[in-house]
Order: sequence, then structure tokens, then C-alpha cells
Amino acid sequence: MHPYHRHLHRLQTGTAVCASAIALSLFTATPGYSAENEVKIEEVFTIREPNSVNYQVTVHDFSKTLTEEACQASPIALDWSSVTFTQATYSNDCTIRTEFNRYANPYVGIDEDGKLTFATSPLTLEKLSLGLPENTVVSRQSVTLSGFYMRFIKTSSGAQMDDSNPNFSTVEWINIDTPTLAAEGVVEKAANFHTIERKNFNGVVAVPMPTKLQDASYARRASATSSPTTQSASSSSPGSFTRLVLAMTGSILFPATVIILLRTWFDRRQKRKAKTKTPTPPSPFSSSSIPGTMGPSARTSPNPFATDWEGETDTTGDAQGHFEKPGSASTEFPGPPGDSPRNPYGPPTS
Repeated sequence: MHPYHRHLHRLQTGTAVCASAIALSLFTATPGYSAENEVKIEEVFTIREPNSVNYQVTVHDFSKTLTEEACQASPIALDWSSVTFTQATYSNDCTIRTEFNRYANPYVGIDEDGKLTFATSPLTLEKLSLGLPENTVVSRQSVTLSGFYMRFIKTSSGAQMDDSNPNFSTVEWINIDTPTLAAEGVVEKAANFHTIERKNFNGVVAVPMPTKLQDASYARRASATSSPTTQSASSSSPGSFTRLVLAMTGSILFPATVIILLRTWFDRRQKRKAKTKTPTPPSPFSSSSIPGTMGPSARTSPNPFATDWEGETDTTGDAQGHFEKPGSASTEFPGPPGDSPRNPYGPPTS
């Protein structure tokens, strides 16, 4: 194996082993509390025309232990509430919607002059009673009040105002650290205006209005300074551990994938070079290219013009210098030396 191949193979194997070990340790780690033990609670109050109040609660359970039966049985779901249970990718969600349209509810009140009062206590896991694990923590909680043709004048501490829409106003509290959230404002009286009484309703107790509220303008300035804290708190809430694991695993596996692709490309390139490489032509001075002079094996076919005895030691001689070809008959006749053969048909000799 080429040294470069060996080095690349070791690097690839080491990276894959490290990535597997780190990913396994991250997924099997047991932190003090993880995303699996977190919930997010969202409460939204919306004042609708003609002066009805919609209250919606959504709980995101990242332990995924929340069941549909527990969602339906929550004590905050009234007889006419709409309850929806959803199994999302990273959480089990429970949404409870309650419409108060009989001019009475425990949260929002509007008198004859259009003065608005709002007060509530943030929900807790005990009030929700969803059967979640004991070590479950609330990682993020928000309460929002909004409505058309209204303007907030005073709010409790920590409120964030949004009046960018001239016809729709919103006040929101995030990561609440006070037992009571409240607001005061004014509602424009429409043709179908009707008062709303804030009182105990269907077993839900109306929270008393606090006496010390801040001006809405002051709350808006406070929200500008507290926005970085809000972002940092939300960034570390639900699913943060899972996202961290995925990010770290991806950052490790990506280099390993690049190395594998580079090695595959290099191997294919080397194979293509080996296939297209032409053989070296023989040297003109090699022994195999010089015919005839290197021995009898150099001739590969007989000469068509040669005699049968060509190339052999074809004559033998004696001491008197007579030569004869091998295989030829002797021309000598019996008799004394020097006698010549007699022609029987010749004339008689004397």
C-alpha cells in the first residue's frame, strides 16, 4: 500500500472512532437536568369583540411523558374548554382553550367608562396537575394580554409592551418572578360595547388587583433593557441539550465524511492512471531484437531455397584427399586398383 494511503486510512479510522465515542458519551450522559426534564408554559389572554375573553394555555413537555388522558383531566380545563393533545418531534403538547363570552370571567374586567383591569397568577406545575416527573422544571414561561382598540396605562413589573399596530396592543411577561401579573388600560367603546365583570367564575378565583403598578411607558423602557436577558433565557430552554448534541456530532462527522470522500476520489484517480498507463517499448539493443547472430534458435523458419544438407558437415575425406557426401553410393568397382570398369557392349580389346 502506498504510504499516503496508509496515512489516510489511519486518519479516517481515528476520526470515525473519536466521533462515535463522543456521540455515545453525549447521548448517554446524565446531566443534573436535561431537555427531557423541561417544560414550557404559555398563557395567552385575548379580548375579542363583542367584549369576550379567550384564554389559551399551552404546555410543551420535553420529557414526552405527558399523556392525552392527563391533558384532558387537567383542572384548568373547564366543562366547555377545548383540549388538544399533540405529539410533536421533541415534545408532547397540551393546549387548553376557554372562551368566556357571558360578560364575566376571573381575569379581565371592563366598566361603563371603558376602563380595563387585568390580573392573574402565573400557572405552576402543581396547578396544571399533568402527572409530569418530579424533577421537571419550567424552563420558560410567558403570559400575554392583547386586544383591539385598547391602550395600556399601567402594568406590573417586568412587562414588555408592543403597540406597533395602532389598532392592536399587547403586553407580555416572560420568565415571571412575581406572584401576580396585572395591567390597567382603556378600551374604546364600540356600538356593541358591553361591560365585563371580573369575578370568581366556575371555581376559578379572581386574583385581587395589586395597588402598586408602573406606568406603561416605564415598562416599555424596562423591556428594552431586559431584552438580552430574555433572549439568553429562551436560548437555553427547551431542546437546547438535543440541539447541542446534534451540533457537536455534526461538527465531528463532517470532517470524517470529507476525508472519506477525498480518499475515494484519490483511489479512483490512481486506478484510472494505472489503466491508462502505456507499456515501455523494448530497447533496440536487447538480445531479443537481434536476429541470427545469437545462435541457432534465432532462425524460426526454414529457408525455402536451402538444400537438405545445408548447414551440416556434409563431406568426409580420407588421407588421399578423396571426399564423399554422406549417404551417397561409392563409385569404385571391385578389382585391382587402377582398373576401370569394362563396357560389355564395347569393342573387344586386345
